[in-house]
Amino acid sequence: MRVRLLVSMLLLAIPASTTSAAAEQKSLVDLLNRVPEAPATAQDAVKWFDKEGHLVHPAILALKADLEASKKIGEASSAKDGANAQALAIQGMENVGIDVARMQKDPAYAKEMQEKLKKMSPAEQMAFVQKMTQPQRQASIQDVKAMAAETPAVDAAIEAAKGWNETMQARVKMQIAGRSETDQAVQRVAYKPIGIARPKIEFDSPGCDKSCDAQWRAYGEKLWPVVLDREADILQIRRTALQRDRAELLRLMQDGDRLLAPTQYGAGARSQVNRTWLNGYQQSLVGEIDQLIEQTQTAAKRAADVVNSGVERLFWASANR
Repeated sequence: MRVRLLVSMLLLAIPASTTSAAAEQKSLVDLLNRVPEAPATAQDAVKWFDKEGHLVHPAILALKADLEASKKIGEASSAKDGANAQALAIQGMENVGIDVARMQKDPAYAKEMQEKLKKMSPAEQMAFVQKMTQPQRQASIQDVKAMAAETPAVDAAIEAAKGWNETMQARVKMQIAGRSETDQAVQRVAYKPIGIARPKIEFDSPGCDKSCDAQWRAYGEKLWPVVLDREADILQIRRTALQRDRAELLRLMQDGDRLLAPTQYGAGARSQVNRTWLNGYQQSLVGEIDQLIEQTQTAAKRAADVVNSGVERLFWASANR
């Protein structure tokens, strides 16, 4: 078992490429404020998408690009710290006489090292591990010292970051209850009787002749304004729900900016462990903005689909009436 563990430690030390996080993170409040309100009418919703249903809203596309850039900055920061940790592991392997590059490319050499480990006594294996992990242990000690030397701003942000999971659990419970209430309100509107008499012969019936077809066209002219009004009512329900969520998000983003901006959104932390905490906190907040965008886009897409499908879709017996 001990030999397998040692082999695993050897194989994990594989160099990885990294990218530089030269760009700066943007204000969370500014990003949130750029999320547009859901459209007020189905006709407005149509303008958000092209004929194939792809989003073409310039402001949302630009915001999504900035959110993606923010995520890449966070990923680059994590990759840099990961590369540093990997370099320490490689240094430790070199300290015990292992040729890391050859270990990766030469199966015979890798097998030779495994056999060497198997022949070691438990005491020799322990000494081997101690020497190999010395750079990492020294780095851990330095990181603890770095934690002790953090600024009060970093310490305050770390405290908030460590409490974020609890905040999110409460938020998820609130979201589930709020979405259930919203969905029920939407269902009440969607299934409310329209109050317009349908022609007696079904539109898709073989017996629907020209006269029948004319009756359905007349029915459609009366029905379509009602459908559009219904979609506007549904959009208003969803807009109200999204506005409530936006207000809660604004509070969270204000706290995030207040705590993270003095730390350069985590980049200013001396400790690698603390940078990881702050990066996760910032990225979680960005994810909440991303989720608001998706919910807004989904509400718009549903309304746009109704318009693009046209009133004739509601003529068929299989249509949801």
